[in-house]
Amino acid sequence: MFEQITDKRLKDALGVINGLNDYSTETIITSDLNDFIKSFIINDNGKISGRDDLVKAVEKAVKLNLNFCLRPTWTLINYLFGNFDSKQKAEILKRVDIFIYYSYYTETIKEIAHDENYVSIKRPLVESVLQQINSDIYVKLTTDTSSLKLKNIFLQLFKLKYGDNVEVSLDMSIPYSFIKLFFEDKGYTDLIDLFINAGFNNDNEEIELKTIIKVFTGKINNVSEVYKSAEVVETAPAEEVRIPVKDTVIHTPEKTEREEPVNTYSDTSTKDYMFVPQSISSEFEEKEEIPEKHLRFHFKDDEVKSIAKKVYKGNKYLLLDAMLEIEKLKTWREATEYLKEIFINNKVNIGDKSVIMFVDVLNDYFEKR
Repeated sequence: MFEQITDKRLKDALGVINGLNDYSTETIITSDLNDFIKSFIINDNGKISGRDDLVKAVEKAVKLNLNFCLRPTWTLINYLFGNFDSKQKAEILKRVDIFIYYSYYTETIKEIAHDENYVSIKRPLVESVLQQINSDIYVKLTTDTSSLKLKNIFLQLFKLKYGDNVEVSLDMSIPYSFIKLFFEDKGYTDLIDLFINAGFNNDNEEIELKTIIKVFTGKINNVSEVYKSAEVVETAPAEEVRIPVKDTVIHTPEKTEREEPVNTYSDTSTKDYMFVPQSISSEFEEKEEIPEKHLRFHFKDDEVKSIAKKVYKGNKYLLLDAMLEIEKLKTWREATEYLKEIFINNKVNIGDKSVIMFVDVLNDYFEKR
């Protein structure tokens, strides 16, 4: 499956390349190459002098995207640092800008790199932060579990198979190996056990989204029950488990081998990055998953940053979570009670202009609703 996906992505990209009149940056950016490839070329690959350079860059981008989609934690650490214990902030920022999804990882790394307290960024710091993010995701994912949360956290895995512009439906499927690698990367061994206990042991076995939801929410305890019911139910919150991220075991149809966590890129080489097979917003949303009526769109980016600084000590993910909760409230009175508790707990200066603006926008939101 991994080779098939790589070959298809390369074939699609080569089809675009063959239709280009030149290989200038402007032409590449306005072409039909997918966004990840464009981002890789802009941020990492340097100048493209001809077709051969572009083809090589596309091959690297496709392989990097495959790694990042299935094993984001491992990929980020090894791509950003290679065999080094630290890197300059400018280099970290340049490289992390390549990655256009899983923003709950990348935005946090960017915030660290923009922190004036750091001259350089150390690998152990980023490893620790990513592990904490994975722990936070686990809590969000297993508390008040819903089909929407599950769809959104697996969204990129389905896009990897079906294409970036696909509208994911319950009947679409992905190989069990995608799920296993994705959870192994985060250290969620107990979640992998849910599928193993349900009888999913074949890495190549296709699992539909509706089946993933049923297994995850406890509707299916054995693979033989897959077609017995189409109903998706909610479960009680699960207990938080914090498990260290371990090296993963990569499975392919041909063989099984253990991949050492060593980056195939270095500062002096452009070897292929080949796949050898903080707080998080409660919906795990990518941008296209956030409804236009979401409160987030009532604020500019700099306003979100300013409000988060005044209300949540700079943690904008907590602010996004709060906005999602506020949207669920029915009246402005309920919203004011909710905000009052936040302001008291976080010792917020209610006279600050950013806080006043925040309250005014929310008030207007409820009046017009």
